[in-house]
Amino acid sequence: MNSSNPATILCSNSTASWSVANLGSIQQFFANRFGHALPTTAIGQSATHDRLGYDHRNAVDVGLNPDSLEGRALISYLQSAGIPYIAFRSAIPGVATGPHIHIGSPSHKLT
Repeated sequence: MNSSNPATILCSNSTASWSVANLGSIQQFFANRFGHALPTTAIGQSATHDRLGYDHRNAVDVGLNPDSLEGRALISYLQSAGIPYIAFRSAIPGVATGPHIHIGSPSHKLT
């Protein structure tokens, strides 16, 4: 990831299967690397996702800017493990409330 890249959204091209049940390995990596817990902001569906109309049942949001040291390390880990993610560098009205890393396949709009 290049911080001079103006893209607001960064996506993996992984088609690997993902489940929230696999979160433990990511949490362990992060705690071992940084000495504190992974700053998750949503595990599964949340009131924010309900308001935005997204099915987030099988996804996790992490409150890290993807350009931060911790954000870059997490993305590198996700890439090496083949775990799908979407990284948001800023808020996008109706899509993302601020910078964060979404772990899992993209959430789809609920109908």
